[in-house]
Amino acid sequence: MAPELKSYEEKSYTHKGYESEQQLKDEQAKRSKYQRKTKMKEVYETIKELRGKDDKTYEYMDKVRTSKEESLRKVPLHYSRGTYLADKEGKHVLEFDMAGSGFKFMRADYKDINAKTGFKRTIQAWWHSFKSLFTRKKTKEQLNMEKVERVLGEGNQVVNDDGKKMEHVRSRTKTKEITNEKGEKEVIRKQRIHMAGSMGFYGLSNSGDYSIENTRQYVQYMGGKYLKDVFDEAIKNNREPRDVHIVMKGHSRGGVSAIEGAMMLKQWVFENYPQYEHKVKFELTQLDPVAGLGSNSGINKEVDLNGKTITQNGITFRPLGDSAQTTVMYSLHGNHTIGFTPQCVKGAKRVIFTPTEHSMGLQDHEVVDGEKRKISYTDAKTGHVYRSTAINELGDGVYIADKNNNLIKLNSMEEVNKVIDHITKNTDKQTARYNVIREAAKSWFDHQKELTMKEPTKEMEKQKPEMEMNEPEMGGKRL
Repeated sequence: MAPELKSYEEKSYTHKGYESEQQLKDEQAKRSKYQRKTKMKEVYETIKELRGKDDKTYEYMDKVRTSKEESLRKVPLHYSRGTYLADKEGKHVLEFDMAGSGFKFMRADYKDINAKTGFKRTIQAWWHSFKSLFTRKKTKEQLNMEKVERVLGEGNQVVNDDGKKMEHVRSRTKTKEITNEKGEKEVIRKQRIHMAGSMGFYGLSNSGDYSIENTRQYVQYMGGKYLKDVFDEAIKNNREPRDVHIVMKGHSRGGVSAIEGAMMLKQWVFENYPQYEHKVKFELTQLDPVAGLGSNSGINKEVDLNGKTITQNGITFRPLGDSAQTTVMYSLHGNHTIGFTPQCVKGAKRVIFTPTEHSMGLQDHEVVDGEKRKISYTDAKTGHVYRSTAINELGDGVYIADKNNNLIKLNSMEEVNKVIDHITKNTDKQTARYNVIREAAKSWFDHQKELTMKEPTKEMEKQKPEMEMNEPEMGGKRL
């Protein structure tokens, strides 16, 4: 019996208070240790310089953080996207957390958990790659299915070749029984799957059971199995299935696997349950997706979420389309200069670049009510705080984050170029990385122009509620 899904509770976030505006400005102007190391300029000073002395980008948040009353520093907290969808909206939810290379599961340093892989797993990754050289007599399809079955095992019992339980693909399901509009009993199911990143040569090599090519296939396999259960049950009971939200988060190679696995799963739905394609909603968060040296080609190099269906090496990738909620976050200056050019993601709803290293803050934490939590991001315009996959509740746009994770929305491609040039002026140049970030941002602005030209009236109606939603509000109420 699966454990019961916990109830989603609306929560507020209390911003740190400052005695005066000057104290706050002095703190904001300081560069972080990483920014000093890389000679990167502070985002706060960059925005002030480029937008002029009368700029009001930080005006609202400055008032919040210098307020003497704690209640006025409370703002809405957006968190636990999967639990919110399942409990509050009655949706089925399948979550994937895709770890970066060299990690057994998504980094959770705030929990004081060491997720790094060890020497034994590295040797196993080499061994499986070596064995594959002598199994060419089998078809590619046979080899792929054998690999999937070997890694995933039956159901949630994940075993390796020796029949021992593996901890590199973990799954946990929670349920909630509800009564639908017809008075029938239904079970809402929320399942989360944690998947390891590539472990070849301590994560430097895209090889072994958890390479990009394998993990994206596991997403399709496990996602297809989940969806089949949901749709077949609905068909059996002669009722329309509920929406299913596929909520995915991936870092580094895990970010590449996440987007490609989602596109493969989208194709699987199209082939097997085309009548329910509209019932599957994708939500994707990529944290500095990097395929790595030797793997940065084809779809690993560039992907268009609003483009055409493509087939590469016999695998079909179907674009997620404009209905998907997608966010790609890029490190503005990775701590590696060779082999770390990120995947260019075109068509994402939100493009965010940050003055941090490739780890994207996964090694950091913040203390909330005396407990360690994942880092969060604050919309500088509204004060709303977003944590983890709930970043997809942020308004669409191109943003830059400062060292305190305040998100500043950029208004044009011209401004994007000026901001990047100003911040990275004195850094070790990573032209290929900067070009990818610029191209991803450009695709967002280009897509907005296309939408405005095609359906100006419809687009204005679409933006109206979003503008209302983003009005500044204090007091912690979730909108």
